Amino acid sequence: MLSITTSDNLKLYIHSWEAAAPTKIVLIVHGHGEHGGRYEHIAKNVFLPANNSVWAMDQRGHGLSEGVRGHAPSMAQLVADVQLTIETIQQTYPSLPIYIYGHSMGGSIVLNYLNAYPTTTIAALVTSPWIKLAFTPNPIQVKLAQIVKGIFPSMTQDSKLDVSQLSRDNDEIQKYVSDSKVHSRVSPALFFSCYQKGIELLETPFLYKNKLLLMHGSLDKITSCKASSEFYTKNKYNGFVYKEWEGGFHELHNDSIRKEVYEYINKWIITL
Repeated sequence: MLSITTSDNLKLYIHSWEAAAPTKIVLIVHGHGEHGGRYEHIAKNVFLPANNSVWAMDQRGHGLSEGVRGHAPSMAQLVADVQLTIETIQQTYPSLPIYIYGHSMGGSIVLNYLNAYPTTTIAALVTSPWIKLAFTPNPIQVKLAQIVKGIFPSMTQDSKLDVSQLSRDNDEIQKYVSDSKVHSRVSPALFFSCYQKGIELLETPFLYKNKLLLMHGSLDKITSCKASSEFYTKNKYNGFVYKEWEGGFHELHNDSIRKEVYEYINKWIITL
């Protein structure tokens, strides 16, 4: 397993699955509370057969990586962590193009990354991004998070995630629940940064103009499918594809329709 050291001296670990003769590298940025190892089946079923080597980082405070569980000081730091990983990929594979895949909170990080570094990757895949939550957070709790992040930013509490809303496949839910590296902690700094940066994604121009596939399940009760549709409508360009999966839950790659999702991604990959 690979590791990198961040600008604030945390060690982040990276899972990797190598194609025999890779033509591209894909970097996976996972969602809140999980880790890169949960994407092994996607690497093996979707990307490796298309001759793409895969790296999946464990974000700070997640998986095997260092840091307070569920805490990051800002979206800017999360974007910087992704850029550091990209730079490491470039050093390892100097002649190969890179594309990036982000899910949920990782989807929000990827969209913010693409705005900060609009020319680094040749393509991006984003699923169920945290642009907005599928429910309206209590405004008092949001204000409290804003206040607390300035006093005790790394204090964490339970996110109260309803795991039954991740997938319509009960086996996948049980895998999530029994995974010892999965957690439900979130700090006010991490929550408020994702909350605020999601709003900004809808209010500011999107600078990335390379190929982008954005997908969301219509019955996602964790992150807002409507916000993804709005983001697409405001920023669509030639090369930006939006796919809404009717009846899909939050983790499309682990949902009951995952085979159809894989096939759709495979067809998109062919165009890259």
